[in-house]
Amino acid sequence: MTKKSRHTSVREGLVKDPDILAKLREFRARVDRMESQRERLTKNYPNHWAALYGGDFVVAESLEDLLGKLEDQGVPTHETVIRFLDPKPEHMILCHP
Repeated sequence: MTKKSRHTSVREGLVKDPDILAKLREFRARVDRMESQRERLTKNYPNHWAALYGGDFVVAESLEDLLGKLEDQGVPTHETVIRFLDPKPEHMILCHP
């Protein structure tokens, strides 16, 4: 068992409701897919907003436009992965005192 899968198993062990656990797994899969496609999306749509709920990505120039598109499609935004496609993201260095 890898460190990542062990960590996920520990968190999943805290959730007893199978419906909630299934939704968490689905959301995690969407996050993973968004992150795996982020570089490509950013290259094709710099400084845009991207969302993923079902099978297709939705892209718009502004967050308001993106949310409008999602609403028009009946997508539950609270279960949607939304990211700003910043071609020059700022890097943070976190230090522990």
